[in-house]
Amino acid sequence: EQHPDDVALIWSMDDDRLDGRSPQDKWQAVQESVRGSMWFQTFRGRVKGAILAIAQGNAGRAVHLICIKGGPITNLEQQEMNTIANQVERQLEEIKVRTRITLEFVSYSTFAREFR
Repeated sequence: EQHPDDVALIWSMDDDRLDGRSPQDKWQAVQESVRGSMWFQTFRGRVKGAILAIAQGNAGRAVHLICIKGGPITNLEQQEMNTIANQVERQLEEIKVRTRITLEFVSYSTFAREFR
């Protein structure tokens, strides 16, 4: 269910409120809108929590995150993954859990072929 604060979000470059803007300006508006949403904050928190749980349960072992390439919102999520991974590594260091987090960005067809 959509959070009431997220009702007026600009989720798409096709949003009528962006008429007359350049593609670059439209994309900037979508990014700013989505990044400021409750949905995006929840997304970040849940991903961060999942990575922390996996890393703590596998202390000393590397954690490899696989991100599947997709559309504009997926691309925005992936832009945040390095920041999220770095934040998790810092949190783990604070509690003396050593791990290395790596990221890999793949197409769905590659994911389906390699990670069945």
